[in-house]
Amino acid sequence: MGDGISTIRKLIDKKNNDPRRGEPHQKQFTLYKIVENEATKKLLAEKGYTDNTTLKNGEVLYLQHDPFLKLGGDIIEVTPIVHTDNLKLFSDLARFFDIRLTGIDFLAQNIAISWKNQVCAILELNSVPCIELHHFPSSGTPTNPAKALSDMFFKYYL
Repeated sequence: MGDGISTIRKLIDKKNNDPRRGEPHQKQFTLYKIVENEATKKLLAEKGYTDNTTLKNGEVLYLQHDPFLKLGGDIIEVTPIVHTDNLKLFSDLARFFDIRLTGIDFLAQNIAISWKNQVCAILELNSVPCIELHHFPSSGTPTNPAKALSDMFFKYYL
């Protein structure tokens, strides 16, 4: 995201110098350095940008077509702002599939808006969700799903 001052190169370097970001092969990280490849060059060229372009304050620039963490994507913690209709949808899905623990990949323009009022999609349900993403986001307030899971375990199984 642009700050109105830094060039694209400086913004990439700043993110890549974050000690929380590792190389894609380093499994101990949840955040990874931004991968620059042909897709990156093409996306910059399509906008008429170079590494020396300064983005406007708040301007978002996507450097990949795919939103994968391994390509340098960010983890934005949005749990506190999820619309109650969306929470109910997620809960209903888990009940329908009889799953006590699932991660739901939900694609929407704005998670704070009901799924009923926007174009959105459920991409998949994960039986082994990556809860560490909520503990160590790149932005947003970290949440503690490990504690919630522990509490659930003790409530139901002990």
